[in-house]
Amino acid sequence: RNYLFIVFEGLDGSGKTTMSSMTSKELKGVQVATPPKSIQHLRAHFDQCQQKLRRAYYALGNYMAAMEIEALLDEKHVIMDRFWNSTASYALAESTAEIPAKGDSVYKWPTDLLKPDIIIFLTVREHERLRRTARRITTIEEDKLKSNHEYRERLYKAYSNMEGLTNIESNAPPKLDHKNIMETALKPLLEKL
Repeated sequence: RNYLFIVFEGLDGSGKTTMSSMTSKELKGVQVATPPKSIQHLRAHFDQCQQKLRRAYYALGNYMAAMEIEALLDEKHVIMDRFWNSTASYALAESTAEIPAKGDSVYKWPTDLLKPDIIIFLTVREHERLRRTARRITTIEEDKLKSNHEYRERLYKAYSNMEGLTNIESNAPPKLDHKNIMETALKPLLEKL
C-alpha cells in the first residue's frame, strides 16, 4: 500500500479534530468520520439511548467507515478523528466494572476491523483541555468529562491501556503540535512508503 491510514484519539479538547484536519491538508489526504454520513442522521437519537445501544451504533459506524477507508486507501492517505479505541474506551469507562488491566484481551484490536497504520493518542493538561472546550456546545459525555473526575480518570486509563498507541502531548499552539506530530510520528512512516 502506498498510503497511510492515520487515526487521532484522545479526550475531548485534546486537539484531535484540529490535528486531523491539518494532517489531511498537509498530506493531501481525506478525512473520514465515524459514524459515516450514511448513518450520521441517527447519531442524536442513539446518543440519548442506553449505553449498550449507543455503543452498538458507534461500533457499526466503525465497521461501515472501515469499508469506505479500504477503497480510499488505493488513492490517498486517510485521516480519522476517533475510531475503535474511542468506542472501546468509552464503553469501559461507562461500565460499572473495574477497568481491566493493561494486556487484557479487551484492548486487542478486533481481527475483523481494518487496523490503522498509526494511532496517535493526544494528551493535554486538564486546564488546557477545559479552555479549549469552554466555548463549545457540549455533549453529555463532554459534560461528564468536565464534572466527573473519576469518569475522566477511568476513560484516560482505558485509553492508556490500549495496545499500539503513539502518545503525543498537545499542549502547544496547533502549528507547533502539528509540526511535532509530522516529525516524530508520521515522517518515519511516510519515508517507508
